[in-house]
Amino acid sequence: MMQPALILVVDDDPTNFDVIETLLDGQDYRLLYVNSGDGAIAALEHLEPDLILLDVMMPGLNGLEVCRRIKAMPTGATIPIIMVTALCEKRDLADGFSAGANDFISKPINRIELLARVRSMLQLREQYKQLQGFNTRLEATVQMRTAQLQALSIKLLEAQETERRFLAHELHDEIGQALTAIKINLRRLERVTTPQASEPLEDCLALVDGTLQQVRNISLDLRPSMLDDLGLVPTLRWYINRHAKRTGLQTTLTCELLAQRLPIATETACFRIVQEALTNIARHAQAQMVAVTLTQTDHTLHLTIQDDGVGFDQSNLSRAKGTSLGILGMEERGTLIGGQLNIASAPGQGTRIALQVPLATSV
Repeated sequence: MMQPALILVVDDDPTNFDVIETLLDGQDYRLLYVNSGDGAIAALEHLEPDLILLDVMMPGLNGLEVCRRIKAMPTGATIPIIMVTALCEKRDLADGFSAGANDFISKPINRIELLARVRSMLQLREQYKQLQGFNTRLEATVQMRTAQLQALSIKLLEAQETERRFLAHELHDEIGQALTAIKINLRRLERVTTPQASEPLEDCLALVDGTLQQVRNISLDLRPSMLDDLGLVPTLRWYINRHAKRTGLQTTLTCELLAQRLPIATETACFRIVQEALTNIARHAQAQMVAVTLTQTDHTLHLTIQDDGVGFDQSNLSRAKGTSLGILGMEERGTLIGGQLNIASAPGQGTRIALQVPLATSV
């Protein structure tokens, strides 16, 4: 069963409290009296009234100052305050509203007016409580849905990596072996073919060689097996050297990690982020040099990719995120392993991508 609304009456004259108590007699309210502004502020440290009736003219802290201080308190900002005053000038009312008062009632107090204003403020308070409860439930729902979406994203990425691994295996073992067998048979035909067929045969051999190389490249780009077998650092060294030969970029890798393997999800995310970053640099940055750094300090993994390319205006980053699946993908991968990815750039000063990932103490 809900308790009756609690009304805090702040007045240095106890007679005024008796008047208010009499006027509210018969109403389902609980009344609490304090005789000073300091007492009111102290009372709010251990209780939260539903309404405050606050006298303006008090010795020490006057009602306006008390109102300001209450509204500055975390719990006091939402408590309705009715100023009780004999002052009725417009300037006095303006000062009260500036201090945070929600309403005024003039002395001598009229019972009908008091009841109407108290009911109005208590309804306001109840509406706030309902809204606060709704917001709390909404925040809990959003947190739950966010957690569910993150879990789903992790499963989707895991499924994607599993499918990549399967396709890479199929390309390398099945299609690659079939093409190799075709090449062997074509080589055997070289010994028995007529001179007229030698040129088409050489064309077929060249096509098979080119297709075999494409199959190997696609297989390696899908999922290099060494990432599972040897770990992140050897895979990055291999991939960066391979990428440098393809693009002509001068790419360096600096690693300062402990001997133990990182979690497989972290290794996969870091590799994919480097892969995406180097692809973007080759396409858009017009860079000459790229430095990839992987270090571990205080149980935190630090991955940075720095280029000396043309860079871009940082104010356009939000727009770039909205149109670039690559940037969004890098950020999502970093988030899903508990990390944070930041991108810094300026025209003519290159671009820096930095990822920080907290690691378990056992790593």
